[in-house]
Amino acid sequence: MKRFKNSVLIRGVIFLIISFIMMPAAVHYAAQGKNLFVEVSFFQLWSYTLAVVVLFIVFNREFIAQHHFKVSKLESVIFSSISLLLFAGYYFVRFRMHYSIDNYIYILILSVIIYSLCVFALALSFFGYGFFRKVYRSLIVFVSINYLFFITYVLLSLSKLSEFTAAFVNTLLSFFSSGTSLVMHSDIPSLSLGDFTVNIGPACSGVQSLFMFAGLFILLVVYEYKRLDFERSAFVFVLGLISIYLLNIIRVTVLMVIGQKYPGFALGMFHSNAAWILFSVYMLVLMYCCYSWMKKNPSKGDKKF
Repeated sequence: MKRFKNSVLIRGVIFLIISFIMMPAAVHYAAQGKNLFVEVSFFQLWSYTLAVVVLFIVFNREFIAQHHFKVSKLESVIFSSISLLLFAGYYFVRFRMHYSIDNYIYILILSVIIYSLCVFALALSFFGYGFFRKVYRSLIVFVSINYLFFITYVLLSLSKLSEFTAAFVNTLLSFFSSGTSLVMHSDIPSLSLGDFTVNIGPACSGVQSLFMFAGLFILLVVYEYKRLDFERSAFVFVLGLISIYLLNIIRVTVLMVIGQKYPGFALGMFHSNAAWILFSVYMLVLMYCCYSWMKKNPSKGDKKF
């Protein structure tokens, strides 16, 4: 039994190395001298694909520990060949097809589907059709949720969320100073306070923090789904999304105030570290205050709102 488990573990490690080291390295090599945005968006897709794998393993951990994996050599050859062909198809879609404003989202969705099938075919070659036939429902759910998140993330990155964030911060600053202004340059808002000016791009709009929170929260729910009350968890989830976005508004506002006197520190140390520090502290506080309340049968001593 121990030898069998070690064999499965080795297959799992090889699968992860190919999927999340060798394939991304191949895309990085192919992207050199081409479209940088395509490469960046791939690594966003890469992270969402890894999230699917993590969620799937966590949710099915008991079944995986008990299942006896049986994969024939023919099955491995067939599915690994399919995976290789799909990866070639992904390369063609991402690096050979012509992009425009009208067809970008369609090409993005097509590439996501092809890449997902590529990774799934590779998983089939290592773990067999028989295994996934018994757990396909959870796989479909996690793939649907994660890639819906990915598509939404890309759309929000291309949306007016940066403008809304900049306008919100500009309104807050206007209560304390008359020297604030907001100007649009090529769809990227430029926010000024006195002589200090910054561009509010997608990374500063709060979308990354929103999706990081959503991903971690879903992982928690998946791991503890038997203990948690759905309605209470949904309430905390919505509360967290709203709070995370408002926290980012506060972060950008503080950055502008600091930048008026210490621009180097604001754009350097503060800009690089404030987001992850605030996010980490907030997540700890939120879970400390709400986790016990989210359970189906919280005890009298559990913390409540």
